[in-house]
Amino acid sequence: MKVLRMVIVLVLVAVLYVVRLAVLALGSVARAYLLPAVIASRRNYPKAGRIYWVCGLTGWLLVPWLACLFFVLSHTKSHSMDHMLFHWS
Repeated sequence: MKVLRMVIVLVLVAVLYVVRLAVLALGSVARAYLLPAVIASRRNYPKAGRIYWVCGLTGWLLVPWLACLFFVLSHTKSHSMDHMLFHWS
């Protein structure tokens, strides 16, 4: 009877460990999936909403994800200031 309890406890611990690893892996995948969108938001990218949509809908494809990452990383503050200067003149 004690051996059966120990086996049940060990199986439950193993299952919980696997579930924990799955949750951690899913969290890491979600972070990588939305990485361009998070960068766009933190850098105040003017079209961050579009980046979120593209990453959310087509981020599982490599080409749109890389394009979003490229656009966000190539955006600099000087471009946004130029846009504001031209907008006000």
